[in-house]
Amino acid sequence: MLYIPVVKERSPQSAGSARPGAPVAAACFLGLLLVLFGPAAQATLCDPLHHSRQESLRKLSQEVPDAARRVFNYVIEHGRAPAGYAGGRLWQNRERRLPRGADYREYDIHPKVRGVNRGAERIIIDRGSGRGWYTPDHYRSFIRIDRR
Repeated sequence: MLYIPVVKERSPQSAGSARPGAPVAAACFLGLLLVLFGPAAQATLCDPLHHSRQESLRKLSQEVPDAARRVFNYVIEHGRAPAGYAGGRLWQNRERRLPRGADYREYDIHPKVRGVNRGAERIIIDRGSGRGWYTPDHYRSFIRIDRR
């Protein structure tokens, strides 16, 4: 988690002691963070009520679409993707965004339609533990799926 301290305005007495390029450098740094980490960085930087990573993950788990939950529950129960859905292929976790050492499989959350792009949404399931994650943006971010 990245936290940026808020710089308070200087009093008139200390204004002469400021480094000339400091505001520009700070603005460039914040811009770079937003480019590198996108909306997630912006939300973290701009949310004064951000308390903890656990709280954020709890909120995000409520944002998992019903379609993702249905496919997740079906795969857990039957051990395979529903008929008409692509899924079950090995997902290698090369970027190490999920816990290491698991047997991950990927599944689409929408039925496969010939000639239509599959979209970016997927779920990843660890076959050993049954843990699952939803990714709305083709593996750039993950939201934990809790079994219901």
